[in-house]
Amino acid sequence: MANSKNCHKCFAVIPDDSSICPVCKVEFSGETTLIVCSDCKHKLSKAAKACPHCGKPNGTAIREKREDLQGFGCLMILAGAIIWVFLSQLFGMIAVIVGAVIWLLGLLEIF
Repeated sequence: MANSKNCHKCFAVIPDDSSICPVCKVEFSGETTLIVCSDCKHKLSKAAKACPHCGKPNGTAIREKREDLQGFGCLMILAGAIIWVFLSQLFGMIAVIVGAVIWLLGLLEIF
């Protein structure tokens, strides 16, 4: 197996011609970026919610999810404002309120 990659969940070796981990059966979707856990110093996927070795939550994945929520919330607010001005005040107001709630959820550290 000269060309191989590692599963982001169990770190098993996955051949390049396969898209499913032979051990945990997780579908592999491209290259993963590995980072080092600040507690146990083991490698883990940047996309993992927690370290598979010690269980410490992955701050990088959590931060990116929050940033995605903030971005989506801003887009909803902008779309709602455009709808409000050009189409319908009611639907525009609803979109602005939903966007504001999503944006605030992204600011809070509950995820």
